[in-house]
Amino acid sequence: MVIKLQNTIDLTAIIDLTADDDQERKGSKSSPSSKSPPKQQPETFLDHFIREDGTVLKTGMFVELKQKLLFGRYRDDDSPHPVPGRIQVEFISIKSIVRTPSGEGAELRGWGYSRARQMRGFLICKINEVCLVGAVDISDPRSWEQQIVIPGIIPSQVKRVRELRNTNATFPVHRFDNDDYYKMGKDWVENYGPLACRFRYIENYSNWTLKKKWKKATEWSLTRLSAEEVPERFRESDEALVNQWRGGKVPGGSSIPDSEFEMVIDVEESPNKKPTLALVPGQRYSAGDTFAGAGGASRGITDAGVKLLFAVDHWQSAIDSLEMNFPDTDLHTAEILDFITNEKVKYRVDILHLSPPCQYWSPAHTIQGKNDEDNIASLFACTHLIEKVRPRLFTLEQTFGILFPHHELYFNTLIGGFAIHGYSVRWKLINLAVYGLPQPRKRLIIIGAGPGERLPPFPPATHAKGGEGGLLSFTTARQAVGIVHGLPDSHPNKLPPMHDPKPFKGLRELWNGDAPLPRTMTCGGGQNYHWDGKRDFTLTEYALLQGFPAMHRFAGGSIKRQIGNAFPPSVVKVLYEHLTNWLDVHDDITPTMRATAREG
Repeated sequence: MVIKLQNTIDLTAIIDLTADDDQERKGSKSSPSSKSPPKQQPETFLDHFIREDGTVLKTGMFVELKQKLLFGRYRDDDSPHPVPGRIQVEFISIKSIVRTPSGEGAELRGWGYSRARQMRGFLICKINEVCLVGAVDISDPRSWEQQIVIPGIIPSQVKRVRELRNTNATFPVHRFDNDDYYKMGKDWVENYGPLACRFRYIENYSNWTLKKKWKKATEWSLTRLSAEEVPERFRESDEALVNQWRGGKVPGGSSIPDSEFEMVIDVEESPNKKPTLALVPGQRYSAGDTFAGAGGASRGITDAGVKLLFAVDHWQSAIDSLEMNFPDTDLHTAEILDFITNEKVKYRVDILHLSPPCQYWSPAHTIQGKNDEDNIASLFACTHLIEKVRPRLFTLEQTFGILFPHHELYFNTLIGGFAIHGYSVRWKLINLAVYGLPQPRKRLIIIGAGPGERLPPFPPATHAKGGEGGLLSFTTARQAVGIVHGLPDSHPNKLPPMHDPKPFKGLRELWNGDAPLPRTMTCGGGQNYHWDGKRDFTLTEYALLQGFPAMHRFAGGSIKRQIGNAFPPSVVKVLYEHLTNWLDVHDDITPTMRATAREG
């Protein structure tokens, strides 16, 4: 993709990804950098530049650099926010050539690329596979295509001109020519052969200072190039990619009433590669819930209007709760690896949710536990679940501790496991209070999109502190539990042991109930208690504070643990409504068609 730049550019708007971070920390009131910048003269753009050795550099060329550039900055603290600087830019796609003010030289500006083996496990380490890399400021109004342009590259830094093949085809299609590999050898291919780019990696930041110091990253994405972004000769249609991966799809949802199995149709059958769309009454998207627990994600999925086709968990108490709430769902009481290897279990759903155990990755996990190996195995089982079910989209929820540097190998391998199957992946640390949860619960949320599908953004926030930006104010603890008073006395969740207030022996410190919980809820409650300081919350109140609706019921033992482990249903509902709306748009399903199908 070639971006168009205006004839004049304000240099103060250019983010220099190659600047020396130490220099940014220096300076005083008398330093030149602290004075008003001189007025910039209009720049002269060139279509080519000839070096002294006769090498001709042109806009649109792909070149290899003599020395690798650091993509951003390093940070040495043990922060859960990865920062750029650990990936090296080795190639540049020249987007513009600007004559230097002296008129004797030129500056190259372009997109940076790294070899796949430099991507720290995000991509498979195959020879001559590269990835577009960039960092953007979400407060910058410019497009990401403009923001990732790296300035300040002098022509003498160019080592040689290379061929780049941007492609959305599945590896190894359109890689280097095999004849060259066998005739010329691996070293020749690596140094002179064509390179293939199938993914781009973008890091999102917020509020860079005028001195361009890095803030914490807020979101990351590893996105497979789309058909529209690649030349026709290296292009694979979205329909072909969907068919190759999962055998087709049902636009508008694979859950069809009175159908014994979720339907999947060949999206390439019609001549124009788009089937005639007509939703069946009651048709909707389907989903599966793995590591389902007591049904937090399952409840949010169904509340979003999605058909929950199956759920899996190995804990009998959780299965008891699932059976009570989802009698029409296929429930599998099994270890996740047994579910994966069971050849009799076959599903194709539109969206798959994954909530692998998080204890090993939690910041509170400081000593080795007896279930550590199982938890690690469950994390990597996610890749095999994707391969087994092959959803159009997937979601994954996990503790933010997995992003700490000492877990980098595990996390990057997880992302790489999705990418190896052609999935685009987006991840973000989110305080779930912005989606209406009455507690400060920070979680890592991952969204993935399969081959031939577009990667959705995260849903916009619905709540903010004080209702800033026209949003709703954060949900308070009093608002969340107030519904208990409206339940009939015969309601199961108002009967002991679900709602049996237990007074403390003494009075504890009061806190403001007209605010979210002061602490994140855990399996033991997270040291939260009623704001009057006289008693603990009841199980029903804990469930409401975790985003469960009042009608959700719990069975079996360890109910507080079931509640604390759950992915909050109120948040899942927001997420899955957003994802189904996204699928509708890309399936060409209009709101009128959807409304008619619901009424049917």
